[in-house]
Amino acid sequence: MTFWDDQRGAVAVLVAVGIVALLGMVALSVDVGSMYGTRADLVNAADASALAGAQKLTPSPDLTGAQSTAEAYVAANAGPGADSTVSFSAGNTEITVGITKTINLYFAPVLSSDYETADIQAEATAKVGAANGVPSDWVIPVAVLDDFYYGNHEDPEIIMDNESETPGNWGPADLDGEHGGGTSDYNPWLEFGYPDAIECDPIFTETGFPASTNECLANRLERSGTFDTCTYDEIAPEFVHEDGTICPRLVVVPIIDEWPSAQSDPTNIVGFAPFFIENTEDDLYKDNGHHDNQNPMVKGRFADYSISGGSVGNGPNFGLTAIALIK
Repeated sequence: MTFWDDQRGAVAVLVAVGIVALLGMVALSVDVGSMYGTRADLVNAADASALAGAQKLTPSPDLTGAQSTAEAYVAANAGPGADSTVSFSAGNTEITVGITKTINLYFAPVLSSDYETADIQAEATAKVGAANGVPSDWVIPVAVLDDFYYGNHEDPEIIMDNESETPGNWGPADLDGEHGGGTSDYNPWLEFGYPDAIECDPIFTETGFPASTNECLANRLERSGTFDTCTYDEIAPEFVHEDGTICPRLVVVPIIDEWPSAQSDPTNIVGFAPFFIENTEDDLYKDNGHHDNQNPMVKGRFADYSISGGSVGNGPNFGLTAIALIK
């Protein structure tokens, strides 16, 4: 045997070892990639299923409906072969959806018969409770004192204006936590809703509704064509049009624990309440067709509503229930 024969034998061994290593890398890149992709799909399916099931836990828990809804979402989103479990906790205010799916591995079995399949799992928990935070575009800059809410939340008509105001019951709110801003903040926030998510944080208040209030409300309602439709009695308690859109008369107002003695002093948001705006054209316009800027007014009634997103807290519930993922 020559030196070169010995070298050819060594090269053959190295090639064989390299092929095995290459197959291992292929197994990692393809099979592990498939596992991660399936895991991502199951996480999304679990999240959607938990949130959908949680809708059935408010205003009173319907465990059968919650479970069947969650399972239907799993079937629609996790694909064939997925098994699910649904459980409830925290006094039936939380729903947990677990999903398991077995997938076939294609390259890993070359290395070992123990790697023919892999079990992929995902789990999500959604909770319902008093809203501690609200998503963007819902909140309008009208703060209401908690004592006023408790004493009037069942009234069929509430008129908040500058004439009949009991000092400290309601008024304009500076929602961004920075004092000042005036109508440049107030007007778009009233017409379109506050553009950012908002939590139970300190805010500032103002004295008296600006003259632009009625014009902003008119723009809000006219833009969506809801002066003659979308009434409280027609669509309560869901406040959703037949086409699935949310009625723009339904807004959220921040509830505060005290009215500051000075505008430079902040106050605390302690919760959020749904409010159904019931201003009519007669409320917002004068006989000559111009906006009535002399008598700014927000008219309507408090409501009960569940909203997806935001955050759930442990504070008092002022009619707005949040549905949110907690893990």
